[in-house]
Order: sequence, then C-alpha cells, then structure tokens
Amino acid sequence: MPSKREQTSLVGLAPDLQQRLLRDRHQIQEEAAQDIEDLESQTPTYNDAGDEATYVYTPRVFGEFAKEQERRTFIKINGKWYEKGGG
Repeated sequence: MPSKREQTSLVGLAPDLQQRLLRDRHQIQEEAAQDIEDLESQTPTYNDAGDEATYVYTPRVFGEFAKEQERRTFIKINGKWYEKGGG
C-alpha cells in the first residue's frame, strides 16, 4: 500500500503509470537494501585513523549490475557508523 506521500505524488497520473512508478520505487528500494547486504560481506579500506571506511561495489540498477563501480564511505562518530554524504 502506497504511503500518503506516494499517493499525493501520483495524483493526476494515469493508473497504469501510477502502478509502474510504484513498482519501480519498490524495486529500487529492494536493490538498495541488497547493496547494503553485499557491503556487509566485504572488507572496506580504512583511513589511517580508522574512523572512515570506504567500500567499492557494483550497484544494481533495475535488476542488472551497473557498468561502473561506486564508492560508499562511512564515518565513525561516537562509536557508531554513518554513511558520509556526497559533496
């Protein structure tokens, strides 16, 4: 069931397009979750201080692996790891 926010963003679109967009969103969310699970099985490269970990991986895009690898970097703050934003 789509959230209220999703329902609002789909107002005015043809029903078949609404369903397609919802399926695509769901697939993207599932692939992102799978990418995170894949990262858990890898060993990252740490900076000298050990408070920044970088993973190199190949993300999924609509069921296929992307042609290029990506990097995801996490930083450790007060003992917890957070994904570092782009910039």
